[in-house]
Amino acid sequence: MNRWGLLGVGVAAVALGLVLLGRLPGSAPEVATEAIAPLDSLTFSVLDAGVEPKAALVAKDHRVRLTIVNASSRAVTPGIPGYDDRLAIPALAAGERWTGEFTADRPGADFALWIDDEPAARLTVAGSHLVEGHR
Repeated sequence: MNRWGLLGVGVAAVALGLVLLGRLPGSAPEVATEAIAPLDSLTFSVLDAGVEPKAALVAKDHRVRLTIVNASSRAVTPGIPGYDDRLAIPALAAGERWTGEFTADRPGADFALWIDDEPAARLTVAGSHLVEGHR
């Protein structure tokens, strides 16, 4: 066999070896994926007799789709102090509805839905304020 024949056989052997090596079981490369926070929907209805529900619970670090329905006979100005830097809730005329989203990353039971500068319902964000893995 001449030199070119040996070179061809050598190249074919190396190619076959690489194909077989590629088929060996092993760990696949990790693909970076961005975690998407779960979405919770929460609706408060403003009635002439108060707000329903009187209390709501959402999990820390969940996205919250908040809807406020003004089912009362008058205009109201809602707000959630503590998240007011993330939610620009406008005044709502009678019969009007507003929907917005925010991430509930501030845990605690101290939040409230305010109607016309008065607390009307409680909002609790359940979860620890500690970063997971830290003590």
